[in-house]
Amino acid sequence: KKRIEDYVLTEELEVLPNYAVCRATNTSGNTLHNVLVFKKTTEEEGGKTEADFVVEENSRLFENFDHPNLPSLFHFAESKRSYYFFLSKFEAGSLLSRVQKSGPLSEDDLAIFALEMLGALRYLEENKLVCKDLSLEGVFLEGGRYLLCDLGLNEDLNKIKGAPASRTRSPESLKGSFGIKGALFGLGCCLYRLAFGEYPPWRPVSQYKSHLACVETLQASAGARLSFPRNVSEGLKKLLRKLTEPDEKVRGGLD
Repeated sequence: KKRIEDYVLTEELEVLPNYAVCRATNTSGNTLHNVLVFKKTTEEEGGKTEADFVVEENSRLFENFDHPNLPSLFHFAESKRSYYFFLSKFEAGSLLSRVQKSGPLSEDDLAIFALEMLGALRYLEENKLVCKDLSLEGVFLEGGRYLLCDLGLNEDLNKIKGAPASRTRSPESLKGSFGIKGALFGLGCCLYRLAFGEYPPWRPVSQYKSHLACVETLQASAGARLSFPRNVSEGLKKLLRKLTEPDEKVRGGLD
C-alpha cells in the first residue's frame, strides 16, 4: 500500500452516497490519477466494520483488471479515516450525472454502451468475478470509452448502512444470488434510464419481502411493466424486455 501522504487531492468530481471521486497528483505533481475515496466506518480504535471489509475486498478485485472498459488500479492507500483507490485517469462526471444534464442517449450511443458493458461483463465472468450491481453512478468515460468503476460496491455499502436502495439490482439478489444474469438485468435497467430519462416503472427489488414475491409481482404485470415513453426501434424494445425479464431462468445469459 502507498501512503496517502504521497499524494495531493486536487479536485472533487463526483459525490455518491458512500464515496467521492476526486483527482489527485503525486507530491511532485507529475502523475495524475482519479481516486475513489471511501470514508471508513470503523466503530472503535483498531476495529473494522463489515463495510470496511467490503471496501478492502474490492481493492483486491481491482488489482488485476486488464480490459479497456475496466479501470486500472495503480495504488490502494488508507489513512485513519478513509480508503483510497487510485485509478487510471478518466473524465469528470459519472454517466448518470452526464445524462441528467444532457438528456437521453441516441440508439447508436446506447448500442456502444451496451457492447462495451457486455465486453466488461464477459471479461469478469471469464475471470470468475461478478458485477453485483451495474449502475450508471459507477460508470465513467475515458477517451470515449465507458469505464465500469463500481462492481456493486456502492450498493453493498448502501445495504449495510440502510441507505436508499439500488434501482438496478436484480430480483435474484434477494436470495443472495449474484451472477452474469443479474448483471444483465442491471444493464437493461441502465439502458432504459439512458434511453428514456427514467428507470423502469417498478420499485427497487429490495422493497419486496422475498425473491418469489418480487418475481411473481413483476410477472403478473408483465404486459404493462415496461412502457416506452418515446418512439424507439422494435429491436431496442425487444432487448430491454429480454434483459429486464424478472425470472433469471427466462432472461438468458451473454450468449
